[in-house]
Amino acid sequence: MGIYSSLKKALSISPEIAVKKLLGAADRKINLSAYRLNDLEKTTYSIEKNFFDQKLYNYFTIPDISLLNKHKHLIDLYANNCLDHKFDFLGSGLKNNHFKFQSIESETQQPDDHDKSDSTRKLKIYVFNKFNIPESKKIASSIDKNYKYIDWQIDSKCACFWSKNTWYKDIQYGHIPGPDIKMPWEMGRMQHLPMLAYAYSIAGNDIKDKYSNEFRNIVLDFIAMNPPRFGTQWMTSMDVGLRAVSMLTAYDMFLSDGVEFDEEFNSVFIRSIYEHGLHIVNNLEWSDGMRGNHYLANISSLVYIASYLPIDNETSQWLAFAVQEMSREIFAQFYKDGGNFEGSTNYHCFSAEMLFYSFAILKALPNEKVDALDNINIKNFKCKRQLYDKRRQLYKIEDSEILFSADFEQMMLKILKFAEKSIKPTGEMPQFGDNDNGRFIKLFPMLSLDQDKNLIEHVNNRLSLINLGSLVLNYEKIDSDNMSVEIETDFISKLLSIKNTPISKEYRAYPTDLKKETTCEAFDDLGLFIYKNKKYYLAIRCGANGQNGKGGHDHNDKLSFELNVSGRDFIVDPGTYVYTSYPEKRNLYRSTTMHNTLCIEGLEQNTWETESADDLFWMNKDISFPHLFFKDDTYFEAEQCGYGKPHRRSVKFSPASLVFKDTCAIDAEKRIMLHLSPEAEIIEHNHGSIRIINNDIQLLISSNDGEFLVEDYQFSPSYGKLIDSKRLILVSSMIEIEWKIDLIQSDKLKDRD
Repeated sequence: MGIYSSLKKALSISPEIAVKKLLGAADRKINLSAYRLNDLEKTTYSIEKNFFDQKLYNYFTIPDISLLNKHKHLIDLYANNCLDHKFDFLGSGLKNNHFKFQSIESETQQPDDHDKSDSTRKLKIYVFNKFNIPESKKIASSIDKNYKYIDWQIDSKCACFWSKNTWYKDIQYGHIPGPDIKMPWEMGRMQHLPMLAYAYSIAGNDIKDKYSNEFRNIVLDFIAMNPPRFGTQWMTSMDVGLRAVSMLTAYDMFLSDGVEFDEEFNSVFIRSIYEHGLHIVNNLEWSDGMRGNHYLANISSLVYIASYLPIDNETSQWLAFAVQEMSREIFAQFYKDGGNFEGSTNYHCFSAEMLFYSFAILKALPNEKVDALDNINIKNFKCKRQLYDKRRQLYKIEDSEILFSADFEQMMLKILKFAEKSIKPTGEMPQFGDNDNGRFIKLFPMLSLDQDKNLIEHVNNRLSLINLGSLVLNYEKIDSDNMSVEIETDFISKLLSIKNTPISKEYRAYPTDLKKETTCEAFDDLGLFIYKNKKYYLAIRCGANGQNGKGGHDHNDKLSFELNVSGRDFIVDPGTYVYTSYPEKRNLYRSTTMHNTLCIEGLEQNTWETESADDLFWMNKDISFPHLFFKDDTYFEAEQCGYGKPHRRSVKFSPASLVFKDTCAIDAEKRIMLHLSPEAEIIEHNHGSIRIINNDIQLLISSNDGEFLVEDYQFSPSYGKLIDSKRLILVSSMIEIEWKIDLIQSDKLKDRD
């Protein structure tokens, strides 16, 4: 990274945070060589802990079998794909991921091994730290002989892979176009495991074992082939934690359904969970003022891990630390209005999910766990962050219950409110900022079949999050026939019934505005305005860059909007597509021209550098200064100043129309971009108007102040996926550009209303 780029980044954040970040980076660099040498001179498996022959605590039970049987066909399809090691990750499509290995000592895996079709070929596998080889071989010897091993280091979309013999801090990515490090990370999260437990539960007795055996084999495969701190699977503590959460949840459900794993597997499993927790504690993704969802995932995962592991002072310290940080971090990572400080609506959901699940586990802790938490010795806590004594904690323990502050509980409600108010009629969030499909845990993915009977996972559906938050915070469950909501309601309700301790007697079911004809909500801190009436939903983004100015997951989407009419998307945010694998595409999809706002050629609302992969998650100092002037249920007005002179946008709302006015005094051609959903079709195109249709709903978009053009573009509904679509461009050189959207419904729909 060049000096100029580093200076630009320093100027985008506060001087205090910049200095602390610089000192932290220097400290890490000094200690790196010593840590690397230590891991190369001995086994990295944990061999000194003495509770690996004990049992884990239990929290989750399998959902009601009648609910699972309602979706048996989908569960079987999903689980059988898993048995065949066929996975669809991040837009890859359904791809096979397995290979045989010759020996653990083999030095390298040849690139062309992945391209050979001979099923009897002998593949080589990456070299391990030689001190790990005996334990790796021992673990691998317990795997069924007919099991096909997973390639944990590969990006299956481009058949590229990383070396497993590389120490986790030395692995590079983003320096060449194509390979996406998120692909092996997604495989390593193992979020498909709970579906194996569901398949086991509803399978006939003659085939049940294949699902429990697959769970056992794939877990042993991972542990044997991924010794701690070597390879891609240990690079980020967030992914380490998400994997542990998935492993624990599925393991718990198998046990609740009567599965009895062998003692050798149980011991290896518990040790691995401990190693995951130890790795997180030693590699916290914390930075003063610059941390984000990764650190929240660290502490949420620690809640899970420490809640399951047997009680001793070390695991009790982990739990105390996780609760301590959770009680504080919520105020650092969420604004006062409940929106997430990273500036992304989908990252808000990801972070909220972490908090809600962690809170649910803490409500279900057995008394002895809570009592051990209350009596820990905080001395010798091995972590770069401090564990405070009870006098400095923001929570307290009474009658074997963890009691959070009233401010904490109110913030949880605001976080739920933000998601509930922002969600579209489709059940999805508007795609403001980045979206990488992140989930803390996939209890039951939202699935359907396409016209060719292939499984589709609806990764952006957030109804289950609203339901989760409602249940955890003692509100009534939402009324939905969504399969994820239905099964997860049963799942979470059973968890919360373990101790049945409500937050507070005065809380009531969360009020909903769905019955009102018109509602509007403004989240001023994050910068999001939501307008809903009986016919349409409109979301407008007007907020400063998040992460205290870093803008790591922000886009140049000031004054951009999404429009849904009668449950059908018409104007959408184009999405994210990718991160480090294609830097030019990454920057394209966060650029101003890829958002539904006014653009001027050669100008961006905010700028960024292009020297390194790190630049893909930074923006230079925010110069857009977005400001909301007025909003109510009839009118909205705001501006941003990123072009040097203000761009002001106003919207007048009426029951069946929207009147926009864009004002900018710059003497140049203006282009108002309108990205259509792939489901919307242009049926009439004139100089000053365009008519579009989605199913039985039509919109007429018109203006007397410019000319409409039509271009192709690619919509990214989720990370790694692209769909061809159209975008409209209203071209004008006027200072004030007025344009209108009229809703035209079919007679059939009018009768229904």
